[in-house]
Amino acid sequence: MDLRTLHSERLGPVRISGTLHSERFGSVRMVTNACRALLAGAAFFIAGSAPAQVRQPTEPVECEREAACLRALKGLAARQGEVLRLKLADGKWKTLGSDKKACQRNDTAHCVIRELRAYRPEQSLFVVEWTTAGDGGSEIVSATTGEVETLDTMPEFSPSGRWFVSVDPDELNERHYDIAIWSAEGGEVTPAFSYMRPANAYEAWEFEGWDGDDRIRLRVTRANGTPVETEAVHTETGWMLKRP
Repeated sequence: MDLRTLHSERLGPVRISGTLHSERFGSVRMVTNACRALLAGAAFFIAGSAPAQVRQPTEPVECEREAACLRALKGLAARQGEVLRLKLADGKWKTLGSDKKACQRNDTAHCVIRELRAYRPEQSLFVVEWTTAGDGGSEIVSATTGEVETLDTMPEFSPSGRWFVSVDPDELNERHYDIAIWSAEGGEVTPAFSYMRPANAYEAWEFEGWDGDDRIRLRVTRANGTPVETEAVHTETGWMLKRP
């Protein structure tokens, strides 16, 4: 189910309990506009009292389990039952809801689970993983404005955090892009590039890694089954994808 209408070193991140990951409820992926509407409908703001002094982390915080993130981000993030609360720069709380009971009773129309997976202080962004009955991805939440960008996968940030990319490897089901890149600065997330394979083509894209901030290593498998290494490169005119 798709959440988008229901309403992407140096010292290294502070990594808690391993690396980011995503667990699906099943092998069948069902991407629908109703699913994305479900995500959007469960997000709202709560006005807070005068902003208290909260110790801000200086390095990115990433966690495999939400409880670790909540411990590391005390005062910035909290959970109250099914509601995840994220504190914004103006002291208000952005809330994102889940419905685990719907998942337990196989109610695919309402099943959604959201869990905090990262906070990037330099970019002023929270990363929240979402999972539904047959799909999953992430929401990039601005800690400045509270605005949300919905991704079909977990984001892969460049070494400096200036960019992040999402590469959707599902070549059979409906999706919004094969490759999408955003810029991230001061809580502002801006789409920078998007690619979708031709309708009559078979292409399965995979993310291989970042080489600095201006090159993304990729792999694509075509109908002949032979994977080919390629890349997306940032130039003076923007991002360019080298299709082999």
